Amino acid sequence: DNKDIKTPEIELFENFKKTLNKKWNGIECYSEMIESNYHNKFQAEWAGFYFEYKFENYLKSNPNYTKICKFIKDKKVGSIDLDIKFSKGFYGDLKTHSESSSAILGNDQKTIFAILKSDKKFWYIVLNHKTTMDSNKSYVVTKFWNKKQNKSDLLSYSSKMKNSVELSNLEILEINEYNQNYLSEFKQGKNSDGSIRNVKIKISSKLIHNFRIYESEI
Repeated sequence: DNKDIKTPEIELFENFKKTLNKKWNGIECYSEMIESNYHNKFQAEWAGFYFEYKFENYLKSNPNYTKICKFIKDKKVGSIDLDIKFSKGFYGDLKTHSESSSAILGNDQKTIFAILKSDKKFWYIVLNHKTTMDSNKSYVVTKFWNKKQNKSDLLSYSSKMKNSVELSNLEILEINEYNQNYLSEFKQGKNSDGSIRNVKIKISSKLIHNFRIYESEI
């Protein structure tokens, strides 16, 4: 949508997109993050964190873009748990999304609604992909990941681990006061101590067109 209209923010992500490999292999991505001693190098959902890792490094390599957008490192308790802040005064978050998934799982509902009150809008930068599960590939990524952490159970997280992803397209979604009623709730259940976990927002794949402001193939 709106392929000919590129704001500086959209141009930034278009240029970043060109630096990415279309196919991401789990072992290769983990190895790259481990080699760099990236703080999220052992996260189980590696594709999303590899996206963050690559974008953070892209901004470091292209400091002129920090005039448009900054990567937020402050993820302490009480701070806003989002990835990016645009110089125009609104926040964004980076997401990877499997094409087979029925929804994009978003951030804490209270946080997003508070942001919409003050900033009027919020962006999700989404890399959509086809997914190959590790269960179909002899659990090679799962075993690699567990070995690297010296875990005794080499099949921990095996049913959910992705083996590889193939990027299909980039989407930029905007949540604002006019479309926020299309959001749904994701109830996370309870913490180990029995307390209720915060509700997150969710965007149904069938309703994404209500939020999409830009889309391009990879």
